Amino acid sequence: MKENGVGYGHNAPPVDEAALYEAAHEFSENTKTIAKLNERNKDLKDVIGSMFPNESGEQFHYISSKGMKVIFSQSEIRKFEQSILEELYPLGSEDTPDCMSIDYKVNARKFDALPADSLEKQLLMRALTRKPGLRKITVEIDDE
Repeated sequence: MKENGVGYGHNAPPVDEAALYEAAHEFSENTKTIAKLNERNKDLKDVIGSMFPNESGEQFHYISSKGMKVIFSQSEIRKFEQSILEELYPLGSEDTPDCMSIDYKVNARKFDALPADSLEKQLLMRALTRKPGLRKITVEIDDE
């Protein structure tokens, strides 16, 4: 490590080493503390998430004795399996749904807009896989 570095050349302003040390040391300690807190929050998110059903959407629980509302949001990752889509709708098929492109990509918005009892939606559901996505937890306290 070079002493006093390079960068300002001979015009370097004087450095208050004691103040620099204190600020840099506190910064370093804060960075470590933040990393530990982020890791702990990740663990707490798993603990809190395990107390709610593993379903997509927003759920909440109000703890009236503490004046606290815990809101748990779970996103969903949806994917249509191309091999199943190819099986259902062979290339050049006349009955390809409007929500699916020629390269077997399904437009989620158009798919969601299909009537629940439509044959197209029922067939496409066979190719749909779902898995939990990101979790978000919000805590609201009455007095704050």
